[in-house]
Amino acid sequence: QESVKYEKKAIAINPKRIECYIALAESWLHVKNEKECLATYPNALKECEANSQFYYSWGVSFQFFKKWDESFEKLKKAIELDSNNHLAYYALSISYFKTDNEDEAAKMLEKTIEIKPDHLIALYNLGQYLLRKNDYENAVKYYKKAVSSNINAGYIYLNIASCYELMNKKEEALEYWKKAVEYNPKNTDAKISLANAYLKAGDIQNAIRKIRSAYKENKKDLKILLMY
Repeated sequence: QESVKYEKKAIAINPKRIECYIALAESWLHVKNEKECLATYPNALKECEANSQFYYSWGVSFQFFKKWDESFEKLKKAIELDSNNHLAYYALSISYFKTDNEDEAAKMLEKTIEIKPDHLIALYNLGQYLLRKNDYENAVKYYKKAVSSNINAGYIYLNIASCYELMNKKEEALEYWKKAVEYNPKNTDAKISLANAYLKAGDIQNAIRKIRSAYKENKKDLKILLMY
């Protein structure tokens, strides 16, 4: 509530500054006060000229409270005012995903990446969409871009390995299972997958080593026990 108090003071000092209203609405959003949050935006329009960031914030607030139609309307208005607002495109992709319109969501992700090529979450989500569509080759392309955008995104190695396995590219799958384990040596799922990859490649000794290593990490995991 402290931030709400200061944002109200800022508006009292400068009631024509749109950023103060955005900050106030987002403070109300932070404490999950739907009524006050959503009322702040139309109040702002009585005093200020809105911009793309204002409508983006409004759209995200509607999204948070699961008011999807209103969210679409405001986010599209944000894009109308600034066609390079990658945040609005990405937020639209979330609303489309949440309303079971994956194809439109993917289009919004593509626009997000077009404007901001290193948007890690957009790259990853588009990879996930393509994986669900069985487009493994393009899924790998976006997963790899996601990894190159953030060296801490090693969990994506698992997805890349899975795609290669589904394409029957065993060597490439093995390479990325290894990378997944190197990134997080305590990830038992990655070790199990790597062990399976070794088994498929006929490398029994390395498979056994990985199963034993996974067993040491988690002796109660049923998947490990079945392999062990």
